[in-house]
Parts: sequence; C-alpha cells; structure tokens
Amino acid sequence: MPSESLTVMPESGCTSRWAATRAGVLLATLVLAVFCLLPSASAEGMPSDSPPAAPVRSLLSAADPLNGGFLLVNMHGMLFHPAPSDLEEDVAYARWLGSGIIRVFATDNNGLLDWDGERVGNRIADVAPSLRAAQVRLIVALVNNHRQVPDDLASNAGWLDDYWQLLLPFYTSNWRGAYLTFVRELITTVQARGAQDIIFAWELGNELHTPAEPAALMTFVVEATAEVRALDASTPILPGTMGANHIEPGNRQSSIARWLYCDAPIDAYTLHAYDFVSRDRPGDMPIDWDLDNITAEPCPDGRSLPVIVEELGTSRALPGVYTADDELDRLQQEMQQIEFVRHFRQVIGFGVWNGESPRVVDQTFADTRRGLSAYGSRAMGGGSCYDPTPDPAPGVRCLFERVLRGVPYVRVDTADRWTPGSWDADVLNPLVGRVDPVSNDSASDGIAITGWVSDPSDPGVPAVDTLDLFLGETPTAETLLATAQLGVPRVDAPAAEDQVGAATAGFVLNLPLSRVPVGTNVLTLAARSTLRGTWQTTLQIVVPKLGPIPALPPKSAPLRVRTVPVAPRPRMEIQSPPPEADVPRHFTVQVLAPGADRIDVFLDPGRDRGGRLAGSASAGRLPGGAFQVPVSASSGPQSIYVHAHYVSGPEDIVTLPLSVG
Repeated sequence: MPSESLTVMPESGCTSRWAATRAGVLLATLVLAVFCLLPSASAEGMPSDSPPAAPVRSLLSAADPLNGGFLLVNMHGMLFHPAPSDLEEDVAYARWLGSGIIRVFATDNNGLLDWDGERVGNRIADVAPSLRAAQVRLIVALVNNHRQVPDDLASNAGWLDDYWQLLLPFYTSNWRGAYLTFVRELITTVQARGAQDIIFAWELGNELHTPAEPAALMTFVVEATAEVRALDASTPILPGTMGANHIEPGNRQSSIARWLYCDAPIDAYTLHAYDFVSRDRPGDMPIDWDLDNITAEPCPDGRSLPVIVEELGTSRALPGVYTADDELDRLQQEMQQIEFVRHFRQVIGFGVWNGESPRVVDQTFADTRRGLSAYGSRAMGGGSCYDPTPDPAPGVRCLFERVLRGVPYVRVDTADRWTPGSWDADVLNPLVGRVDPVSNDSASDGIAITGWVSDPSDPGVPAVDTLDLFLGETPTAETLLATAQLGVPRVDAPAAEDQVGAATAGFVLNLPLSRVPVGTNVLTLAARSTLRGTWQTTLQIVVPKLGPIPALPPKSAPLRVRTVPVAPRPRMEIQSPPPEADVPRHFTVQVLAPGADRIDVFLDPGRDRGGRLAGSASAGRLPGGAFQVPVSASSGPQSIYVHAHYVSGPEDIVTLPLSVG
C-alpha cells in the first residue's frame, strides 16, 4: 500500500532505470510516453521550477486494504450456480474461513453459460443482501482469459500455449466490441440495482497477457481502465495479471511489469502462482521475479502499490515433492508457499483457489486437479471441518482450513518510518528501525513481532532503553500490550565497520492475541532513549473475523416407498474414431450413451483445465442413444475429452488420444 515516507524522486517525469532498452519494447516506451502526458501524471503546463506531480495513489484503503482481513477466496464460477442457495452457501463459507472478499469471474468457463453483462450484473445484485449480511465483498474479473464474453469475434480467442485463451487481436482493437458492451452492461446493471457497495474491485480480466506482443498489454490497460473509470470512478481497478514472466516471458526485470507497478492507472499489482517450491523450482509462475525485482523498490515518484497474490495453491500431486495420496505433504507445501509470500512487506494478502463451500449442490466448478476441492477422497473436496462430505470425517482439508482461519497477519508497510513521539525527541539525530514483515507464532495465543532499532549517530551503544507496543495510535498506560526484549543479535542492522553495537539492535515482542480485537488494528511501537527521546512507528495486525457454520436445513421424514430394482446405466461408448487414430483437422466423434441428454467434447487439456469446447450434441437427434459431434482441432498429437451428461446421476468422461493431421 502507499508509503508516505518514500521521497525518492525521478530525474525527469517518467524515466527510470527500468526504462525499456530492447527494441522489442519500443511500443512500451511509446505507450509510456503517452501515459506520461495524461493529466494525472503530467507536468505539462506547469512552470519548469514546479515540483513533480504527486504519484497516483491506490484507491485501496491504507487502513483496511482487504476488507478486514488478508485472505481472499477464489470462487470462479460462483455467480453461475443454478440455485441461489448455493450462492448463499459460498458466502457463508468465505466468512467462516475469515475472508472478507470473494473473487469471481464474469464469464462461465465450466458450465458454458452465455450470460450477457446485464444478466451477470443482476446475479451480482441478487446475492448482494447475503454479502452485506456477512460483510463480504466481491472482486469481479470482467472476463476470463480462457472464456471470452458472449458474441465475441472468433479471431479474439484461440489455442495458445496449451490453453484456449484470448489472442492478440482482442487486446489491440477488438475489445471495444463485445467486451466493452458486456462491461458497460454489467457495471451499469449493478449500479442501477444499488449493489455497487458490495464490489471491492473491478478486474480488467483474469490472467490477461499478450505474449506475442508484450507491450500491447499496456495500451489495453490504460484504455480499458479509462472506460471502467468513466462508469465507476470510486471502485478500485485491478489488472488480474499473473506476474512478470506471464506479461513478458523470460524477462525477470520486465520493463512492462515495472510500468504496471509504477505507472499504470491501477490500484494493486496482482500475482498468481501454483506449486512454488523455491526460486529454483517456481512452479507455473516465478513470482519471486516480481517480489525480488519488480515490486521490491519504490517507484521513482514514490508510488508503492500494494501487491495481492490473488491465486496461491498446489496441485493434487507434484512430481518429486508429493503424490496424490500424500495429502499431509501437500499441506506442508501449501503452508510453505503462504510463508514465502508473507516475507514480502508489499504483499497485503493472498487468495486460496477454488474455495467453494463443500455443501454446494452444483459441482460444475469443482477443480479436481488443484485447490481446496482437490482434497479428500476422489478429489472432491472431502474432509472439510465445515462439512466433511463426501468423506465420513474431517481430514487434511480441515487442517488447511484451520491454517487459513487461525493465522494472524502483520502488515508493516510503514514501519520503517519513525517519528518523534515526545517533546524531547532529538529531531537532528533520529532513531531508525525496521519491523519484520512476517511474525512467527510464539504460542497458541500469541505472536512474535521482531525487528531492530538503531541510533545511526552512535551505533556503538544501545539505541533505546525500552520498547513498548500499544494498541492504537495514542500510547497510554491503558493501551499497553507488551514490552520488548532488547539486545537481540541482528546481522541486518546498519553499522560502520568499526562499530559493533548495532549487531545487538534487535528486539522481540510477544503479543498475546487475546488482547487484540478481531479485525484490522493499528499498533504503535514506542522506543524510548535517554539520549534521543521517544520515537515511534505504526504497523497493523489483522485478526481474522470468522463466521459460524450454518446449520443444515432440516430434513423431512423419509417416505416409505416400495423400491424397484433399477438396471445399472450403460456406460458411454466411443464408437469412432478409435484411440490413437489418425484423423483430419475436421472430424466427427460418434458416441453411444443411452440415457444421456447431452454430449460435450473438449480439447486438451480438458474442461476443468481451460480446454476449449469443440462441439456438443443433444439427445433426440439420432435414435437409440446415439450422438454425432462435429469437432475441429489443431494439428498434432492431442487428446479429446468426451463428457456425457445425464438428468440424474454423475456424468461419464472418456479421454480419447488422437493424432490430428
């Protein structure tokens, strides 16, 4: 979040050491130059001796940047559940986990409902009363990169990097068509229904990127943000991007990513990552590039955007680390990832993937490959503390839920700024210090706050006599929470080569959480020195607000009826083409599935992993449960995924490997 203590200014308006140096980012430089001419970031018309314009600050609240917590829950398909009761269940589950934010997609990637913006906006307004009652708000990603808006041009989406996703023409010009119409309808409908208050942020899209022409993303962000701002000037806007390697593949110090952090008209920098083991094994996205490089330093104009790791999670199995049956090892990897991102003070929160309530009836959006719904038997989200179904008792998912519910979070974005706290403070020789961004649990009802305080004018002697922690911004005897242990060794406290006193400038404070109210709290550290007077700094501690588990609806007494044996349902059979067959790019899949009402065929990597729907066929067109589905696929070896849907009972899925000519 913004830090008022950063005063480093650029040599000239929009230049920095991160300026583009490669010919491949020439367009990035041109777009940046245009952006620098915008009124909000321009010195045009000002006298040459005028100070540079103030940096554009984030609209996220510095006092409460994530709506009362640090956790957001991704429920990508929540808006498309047929039953309103499922939406209410999702809201209740998010509150129970301690999250004040649910992140949803405005286009349906799994159920394939082609709802226009007005219908999606009405669904948001319909669930608004439940969200208000639970004090939960929404991040709405206005398009899913893997599922375009209805009626979009065919040239706007296609197969790229093993996924069906938005292509370059969408970003360079075509987004002003169906996408912009969809966005306008959605936002104005939410406003007309009086539901804008439950929108935490609009997101331009989910995992947007332009790898064939990375700088094209910059123009899209500037222009699309302007369109959203014209509709809603007060709600924060997020980019929904994954990270530097997604924005500009292979460039760990991407000037485009740095532009997004420093100059783009957005309110937070977003990251997504799965299976991050280490900097040497970063999983699907090396977010250490962003945390170590892109966002590690303040911008030339002093701007310092908050960073939200929107999606953070693990696959059900990770080769060389754990298998699908080793759920405890998977849990350990989940916790390791959370601790990794919490080490960076610019990170204000993270999101758990596919966190839908285990009680929802509609399982269309369950991700059996990763996320909370990949835990438990048959990878169907079993073992939850909330409701262990389909498992008989809570399991490892329950342990992970306890981690999410029970970990307090300390934000220290301004804790390097120490200000005079008494009349006798020596303003000519101020104390300096740092509070660590991660606080380790010291007890079941406590948390350890660590850091260092030094006297740079005389680092050879102890800097302070006492260091106390107070609740609130005004230290009093009544608000005293804890007193620090001083003299702790620190290797990172600055000191001259011939002075060793700063090596013991560290401190440890054990804070009883029972003395801190639920929610976001401002704490004040007051350092008292006989020589320098009292100096103080502030930080935040977030104690998650947890909701209850709603009672199950009462079950009516079962009716006694005479049961009639039912013959088992015949399994779906692929009649042609056969497995491993050579087929042309346009071919027909013939299926025998008696009793099925619909057959859907998806391309690699399958429906639940973002694969494109290649064709569908409904029952009744051919006799005897036969179906014919025309399919078009790209050349090369790949698999198709055939789904048979039934009015009642689970669907059948068959994977068919083919060689497409």
